[in-house]
Amino acid sequence: MIKFKDVAHLYLGCEMLVELMPNRPSLHKLIGVQNDDDIAFQIVIGSAVITEITPEESKPILRPLSAMTEEEGMEMFITGMPKDILDTLSLFYDLGVVKTGSDVIRLYDKKQGFLIATPIKTVMSFCKPNCFDRGWGFRYNELLAYKWMLDKNFDLFDLIPNGEAIDKTNL
Repeated sequence: MIKFKDVAHLYLGCEMLVELMPNRPSLHKLIGVQNDDDIAFQIVIGSAVITEITPEESKPILRPLSAMTEEEGMEMFITGMPKDILDTLSLFYDLGVVKTGSDVIRLYDKKQGFLIATPIKTVMSFCKPNCFDRGWGFRYNELLAYKWMLDKNFDLFDLIPNGEAIDKTNL
């Protein structure tokens, strides 16, 4: 099981629920991770940077992949797709995205209704080159798509179900 402290550096800028005083949690942005002997997070309170926030007194607020909207799904596809391929696809298809399960997003043709590509099949499954109905293929840059999802604070490491993060959709 992955702990948030192991991947906190990937989520810089995310909101954290921090309990600086007993029974008085407050929201703050994660701006740094200090990894000396023990891990500590850095947050901003007012105009001051506070260090030494431990994992025990804080939790990140993340979004499950199931919370991704169709617009965000399209943005994610475009982020990882080479521009020349995207331009070519746009000539032939009316591009759209469809969610087919909690964490499966597929690119399809809105006019003709058929599947074009599925770059992300499950959380953290790396993609293989995708093929279209006509046998075409291209290399989808999944690293850019994963960076986009991290920037949007999506939970890519099952932190929410493992109790390491708070589900933003439940707040």
